[in-house]
This record gives sequence, C-alpha cells and structure tokens, in this order.
Amino acid sequence: KSKNLKQAKEENNCLIWNKKVPDTETEKFKKIIEEKYNLKFETYWDLHSWSVTEFPSFWEELWNYLGFITSKPYDEVSMKLS
Repeated sequence: KSKNLKQAKEENNCLIWNKKVPDTETEKFKKIIEEKYNLKFETYWDLHSWSVTEFPSFWEELWNYLGFITSKPYDEVSMKLS
C-alpha cells in the first residue's frame, strides 16, 4: 500500500530544517546563499522558493557546496527534466 506524504512524514518524522539548530547542513548552506546573494530566508520554505525561482543558481551552489568530484567540470545547469 502506498503512503501519502502526510503519512510518510508522520511515520518517519525526519527533520530536514530547524531554525533553532544552527549546525545543520541545510542551515550552513542557507547562510552561504544568504551571504553570497544578499538574501534573508526566514523559513525553510523561503529557501525552497528561491531554489525554484533561481533553479540554475541553486543547483550550481548545491553542487559546489556538496563538493562533487567528477572527471570534468560541468558546463551548465540543465533545465531539462526529462
């Protein structure tokens, strides 16, 4: 039986962001973005909204933040989703 998002959230209760916990990876990444782009995200959803409206910048920043190692650097962030 497949679960809906609410059921999965209730069962797993996985915390991805908590403003009161400054040392999470999401919080560290958020601070980098805020400083670099002169922004202020009050909530996780503010960061999420930026990631959607600034798709190429978000993925470039995340790529660099996570430190992916590849055989050659990427040329551009692809908008193609299929």
